[in-house]
Amino acid sequence: MGLIWLVLGGPSLWLLRADIRRLLEFFTWAAVKYPLLYQPKVGFCLCVCVAITLTTLMWQCKFEWLGPSAAERRELEKLAASIRQRGPKHFLWSWVMANRPQP
Repeated sequence: MGLIWLVLGGPSLWLLRADIRRLLEFFTWAAVKYPLLYQPKVGFCLCVCVAITLTTLMWQCKFEWLGPSAAERRELEKLAASIRQRGPKHFLWSWVMANRPQP
């Protein structure tokens, strides 16, 4: 997500810097809508960045509040087993072994 903001969001905001400066002086919804409609590539890039950010936040909230589903739990257990089997060569091995459930 950070990479998308860096690649798409940063340059888009840079292209909108004059409009943002004007928006900070006089905030109206027309001032928000005008640059995004008349610069469609910039508007599309910012919409992609915001959509991916909101999707990620919603997924994280669902995961925090409801926990993983049964299918997600099985996949995570398979992944942890394969990391344990690979041993210290895997970059997540120490984290998996530190968070291993105690019998």
